[in-house]
Amino acid sequence: MPHATVHRPGAHTGHLGSGDILANLAVVQREALIAAGEVALLLTGGGGFTWSCTVLGRGTGPDGPAGDGAAPC
Repeated sequence: MPHATVHRPGAHTGHLGSGDILANLAVVQREALIAAGEVALLLTGGGGFTWSCTVLGRGTGPDGPAGDGAAPC
């Protein structure tokens, strides 16, 4: 993945527990980090060896297939 970029939004907010994914989604949207046709992974880890992954994708149209700026993969 030569074009992959790693962003660390938690470096500015710290660990928010279950709020990590919501905070990361807000950063992705605010900073327009996913271009049309791209896919991204949001990875989080917590205490007790808990991990989660959210897969995001954006459609190829100007506002995605749903017309609302967000589209499922």
